Amino acid sequence: MKHCIMHNGPPDNAPESVRGALVLIVDDESENRHILRLLLGREGYNVIEAGSGQEAVEATMREQPALILLDIDMPDLDGYEVCERLKHAPRTAAIPVIFLTGMAGAEDIVRGFRVGGADYITKPFQSAELLARVRTHVRLHQLQQVLPVCSYCGKIRNDDASWEPVETYIRQKTGADLSHGVCPDCYEDIRSQFSHRREDS
Repeated sequence: MKHCIMHNGPPDNAPESVRGALVLIVDDESENRHILRLLLGREGYNVIEAGSGQEAVEATMREQPALILLDIDMPDLDGYEVCERLKHAPRTAAIPVIFLTGMAGAEDIVRGFRVGGADYITKPFQSAELLARVRTHVRLHQLQQVLPVCSYCGKIRNDDASWEPVETYIRQKTGADLSHGVCPDCYEDIRSQFSHRREDS
């Protein structure tokens, strides 16, 4: 049993900007998941759980969490393998992974960062420290999701730094095509313009 015992510290109140963010907890010990769920839930995070590496990969693909708390020592896919798979998939590569594990060796920590981990916390952990790190990485992830848009032409900067029209960007990211129409506000403007033109003529 590799229990996730936490040491209580001063309360860490998550700001409104990260409350409601979805966090995936991955640990094969149900007691550990329960402790983390209570801790994060009190701060306003939405929490989902996975009890194995394969479940973690599937849940991440399906739910697209804002952050993953990932144990390493698991029976099927270990945490390193899970992180590598997620970082090689375009849909999940940007999701931050915090390793939360009892493996505290220097080689373990270096490997965690090498496979794409954003942070590494060892058990037992300080609750205030864990919450502070979760908050930081969730906020960074949220900021990375803000799309840079040209204020003049309306193009969006893509991941490769190229600038694409909105239609092209959406098609690349989702495979969806846009159907063009006229919103009610624009319809009123157009109708007003045509009315003025008829009156002038």
